Amino acid sequence: MAAPAAPARHVICMKWGRKYGPEYVNRLYAMVRRHLGGDFNFVCLTDDAAGIRPEVQCLPIPPLDLPAGIPERGWNKLATFSADLHGLRGTALDPFGKTEERRTERALIQEYRACIEELLGSLTPERLALAVEIARIPEDIRGYGHVKERHLAAARKKWFALMDRWRNGAAAPATAQRVTA
Repeated sequence: MAAPAAPARHVICMKWGRKYGPEYVNRLYAMVRRHLGGDFNFVCLTDDAAGIRPEVQCLPIPPLDLPAGIPERGWNKLATFSADLHGLRGTALDPFGKTEERRTERALIQEYRACIEELLGSLTPERLALAVEIARIPEDIRGYGHVKERHLAAARKKWFALMDRWRNGAAAPATAQRVTA
């Protein structure tokens, strides 16, 4: 299996209204390009992409649904905390990204992918039900903090037991009942 690709790096800026023109975004892009080594994705959340260089990915500013009549004082910047900011992901976009809980979540994704690869490598029609039971284990991991830790511990115990059965050639999950005619 190939090594996972390095996470994408995003540089995000915002431009709305008429106070700053596209030349500010273009200048910022040029400075980042000059001083930041490696690949990155430069994103400008904006209400007007006219005049912004093509290397910059321009995306609309997500709506905030603020009450009418609120004076503009930078509220648009709160849009960068949207749950889904145009699909952009990365630790800088996650204020809790460096916590132990998030590190564990990222590691679990890699473990899960490796597990699915292993299942697919020796999947047969007779073993499908067990594979599905194993693949559904992440559904048991819910909550935050100590609640998530408790669910994760239970899920890992189940995961290890089912993977032992898989590796020993088991064909059906323990909870499945065979129907005989």
